Amino acid sequence: MLRSLMTAVTGVKAHQTMLDVTGNNIANVNTTGYKKDFTIFQDLLYQTTQGASGPGDNRGGINPSQVGLGVTVASIETIHSQGPAQYTGNKSDMMINGDGFFVLKSGASTLFSRAGAFIRDENNNLVQSGTGYRVQGYKMERDPLNPKKFLKASEVSDINIPMGKKMEARGTTMVDYQCNLDSRSSSYLPIGFPDLPFNAECGTPGNKEGVAKVKMGDVEYEMKFNTKLDSTDGKKYFTIEISNGGVTKELVFDMTGVKGGKPVLRFNGIAPAAPNQTDIDLPGGGPACTAVYDNDTGNLKIVNKTGGATLFQYNLQKDMNYNSFKVKDGTDTYEVLAEFNEQQTTKPSNMGKTPMDLTVWFGKPGANPGDPMTFTRVVYEVHMNAAGQFEFDSAKIKDGTLPGGLKPYDGSKTPPEGNFRLVPSGGDGKKTHTSSSLTFQADKNMAAPTDKFDTVSQINQGGFHQTKKTIFDCQGNPHTLEVNFKKITENRWRWEAFLLEGTLNEKTGLCEDSSGNTINKLSSIQPTPASGELSFCGCGPVCKAYPEGAELEFPFSLEGKANQKIKLNFDGDGDKLNGVTQYASETTTKAIYQDGYTMGVLKDFNVGADGTISGTFSNGQVQKLYRVALATFPNQQGLEKTGETAFIPTINSGEANIDAADSGGKGSIKGATLEMSNVDLTEEFTRLIISQRGFQANTRVVTTSDQILEEVVNLKR
Repeated sequence: MLRSLMTAVTGVKAHQTMLDVTGNNIANVNTTGYKKDFTIFQDLLYQTTQGASGPGDNRGGINPSQVGLGVTVASIETIHSQGPAQYTGNKSDMMINGDGFFVLKSGASTLFSRAGAFIRDENNNLVQSGTGYRVQGYKMERDPLNPKKFLKASEVSDINIPMGKKMEARGTTMVDYQCNLDSRSSSYLPIGFPDLPFNAECGTPGNKEGVAKVKMGDVEYEMKFNTKLDSTDGKKYFTIEISNGGVTKELVFDMTGVKGGKPVLRFNGIAPAAPNQTDIDLPGGGPACTAVYDNDTGNLKIVNKTGGATLFQYNLQKDMNYNSFKVKDGTDTYEVLAEFNEQQTTKPSNMGKTPMDLTVWFGKPGANPGDPMTFTRVVYEVHMNAAGQFEFDSAKIKDGTLPGGLKPYDGSKTPPEGNFRLVPSGGDGKKTHTSSSLTFQADKNMAAPTDKFDTVSQINQGGFHQTKKTIFDCQGNPHTLEVNFKKITENRWRWEAFLLEGTLNEKTGLCEDSSGNTINKLSSIQPTPASGELSFCGCGPVCKAYPEGAELEFPFSLEGKANQKIKLNFDGDGDKLNGVTQYASETTTKAIYQDGYTMGVLKDFNVGADGTISGTFSNGQVQKLYRVALATFPNQQGLEKTGETAFIPTINSGEANIDAADSGGKGSIKGATLEMSNVDLTEEFTRLIISQRGFQANTRVVTTSDQILEEVVNLKR
């Protein structure tokens, strides 16, 4: 009888424990990061009253007879299922979505928790609200080899978010370009000599120079093709240098006018009307030869004086890009060509406007058939404004005089016959800039429709594109870097870099002074080198940049310091398609990234899905500060609760595996959100009823056993 009493007592105690666990779960139904417990029972030892026997002697077997001695709590398991999310709006609150525990420090002790209610203390450390445990993470540091990337430290440390902390200014070291240069674009210069007629090797170095190996007779010669601007007369010359064994022979061409819609070239100083030929002695023991140039066809031949065999032939005009048209002054008809030569000006009013000389050639036939054509050369000064458009005064002539009855247009509403004007396309003939095209127009009485002259012609600057980007010196002073891309010839573009005074308006793309007025002035600070070339190997990405690496030097630094080096990255970041490409698609010129900035103050922060805490500074920079650390365990069920929603490892849980959030199988982070308790009240109320019924049933056994025991005692009386 005492056996049943003791058995019932074990049942009462076990269900009391179950009730305790259930009550604790219910009490923590709103505890952040709480993980519910589950009670598991197991029976106690059994007393055998009769052992089992096997069958035999015409009798069957007998099963054992046992009486149980009650129940005990086998274990109380923690259920680590995901709790529901609750948005708080507090930026420092975090929720783990998936596996893992926050790593917390209390003195020298390391604790682990799912409760992500964090605040900043007076030392700007991120701590757990209510406990003060310091949150651990990896400090993010800029990669010294790639300023675009941040690397996490190897060891965890206290996460510190110093609001109001100053960020030191950083000088720009890299500008990334992501753009496409339309392969269908015409060359930038509407007329000019070929820059690289022989492109024997894709990406041949040299700004305006090409080299080819040519065999004439039994001797191989090096032919160097070069376009030069003469600083004394401002004219453009095209030279061919023939060399062998250190001896050089030079052929020189310059443009003198236009005839039949084609440029007229003077060869080796010989007048165009004269035979364009000269005797040359090829260096290095070559045969005596004659160089002959035909202005009508554009062919240059080098022929052996003995026998007249052609040793070399090249057509200059096929590589020249020119536009021709006709104008009439009422009496005479002129053939016209226009040529752009970029010239640096010393006039203060023109500084920074990308000055160019626009040379216009007027060719007039002689009075009688067979008479030589006369030429007139007129030079206008033209500027490219900040938007990449032309700007000039149509009435201003820098050099020369308009021929015959032509005169500059004065802006009148009804231009008289014989006026010659240059206006930006869509402009009104005055100082305007509305298009990246120029319109050349001879104003005359348009009531004469029988005239077959092309009175209007446009020169499209499709091979010119520009981009602007604000860069910074080491003191944080802003500068506007402008890089222009100009198509030289097929698969070759020239880039030119210079600075604008003022600051760049990122929305408009224009340079502004301190009052917000649009300006376009060159700074006195110029990079070295200021230009280079991009070569494309026929398909897509850049195959070679010249100079290699395109690293510019700016004298920004303080006195005694080295020049600041800024790399123009045209190749992309590991993927050349992210850099500069040349496809038959619309041109997009964009500088997408630079790593410099002025001084700033930390004003705000946010938490990303990978646990990265990024600070937002007053200078517009967003910088990675820390990355939250998470821990996982081989057996998280083996963790021991220490109170305050914290766990510590045990022998059975295994050692903590600590790494950054959203890596190595660890969960991601939801910012401004908390993980609530995973307690389900419906389940807990069910367990509450079960534990109550079990408790009541066991107490009834105790009562019944007590009554029977009393009856037995009464029998003895």
